[in-house]
Amino acid sequence: MKQSLLFLLISISSFCSAQGVRFQLYRTKACAVVEKLDTGYTLYKSITDTAIYPFKSGTLNLPGPGSYRISFNDGFYRDTTVVIRDTGLFIFHIKEPDFGLYEGGLDMPMVYRACDKLLNGFFESYYPDGKIKLRGNFKNGYVKDSMLTYYNNGALKYRRLHLLKITSIETFDSLAHRIKISTYQNGSIMVYRWSKAKEFFANGHLKFETSDINQIKKTREFYPNGHLKFKLTKRRRIEYYENGKEMVVYRWKRKFKLFERDEKGVHDYIVHKKEYDEDGRIIKLTVYEDWLRSGSPPQLDPEQSDWIVSMVEYKDGKHIELMKDVDMKDHHKD
Repeated sequence: MKQSLLFLLISISSFCSAQGVRFQLYRTKACAVVEKLDTGYTLYKSITDTAIYPFKSGTLNLPGPGSYRISFNDGFYRDTTVVIRDTGLFIFHIKEPDFGLYEGGLDMPMVYRACDKLLNGFFESYYPDGKIKLRGNFKNGYVKDSMLTYYNNGALKYRRLHLLKITSIETFDSLAHRIKISTYQNGSIMVYRWSKAKEFFANGHLKFETSDINQIKKTREFYPNGHLKFKLTKRRRIEYYENGKEMVVYRWKRKFKLFERDEKGVHDYIVHKKEYDEDGRIIKLTVYEDWLRSGSPPQLDPEQSDWIVSMVEYKDGKHIELMKDVDMKDHHKD
């Protein structure tokens, strides 16, 4: 009986351990040809996961299959997600490009390196067939005045112009259609900077435009037929059906306060949200409050707000009260 129980325990233990994953990463460094087992990274199970899995002889023991993301400790930047579908040993291979973006340090913009050195002066890179891939002028890893990148068919892919006070960036598709242009104010990332951006459909028509100036966001997006999809201003956001009729209308204003907040630019808002059907009939009206909001717009999801003043649904000529005077923090606890 004891031997049977011992055998059962060993079998269960072996089965449980077999459900785990042994992970190894082999990396070829920039401008190198030899691939080596790497331990200079941290693996996370998800975006919000803070777990750090310990190494043992270059191998990570993971709890099981799933999606993991890799963060390299030496600043090499690459949005790398690894999907593991089975237990046992999983080996991942990665080739670090000869040049690319790397972390620039605490509260610093990212920098360009080539063969593990910061780019300085004029620099060019080529595809294996000899066609130009990148051309630019750099100083201490930052674009000094301009940088151009190209598709392997020779078409311009990306143009970055770094001027005294602003940076301008244009992006093109492989058929030379400009699909995005953006500008922003130069300066420390710790200091607020204004920015503007536009995106285009392949036919050149405006698809999206946005600006963030003085912490006020203004945005417009369009359907392919040219009709407005939504617009955002300092005091309102309006979403439209493709037929041009209003779908959702948000309007907000700062709520009167007895005492000003200690932080500059922090406000409480009261928001009115109206929802319509495609025939223009109102179907829902929500009034809610968003507290301690910096800049504009306030929270646009009533479920994530601080206080629901009222929520009314309209149906068949009648209105049904769904909520009134509800503290949303207490509501989510229930």
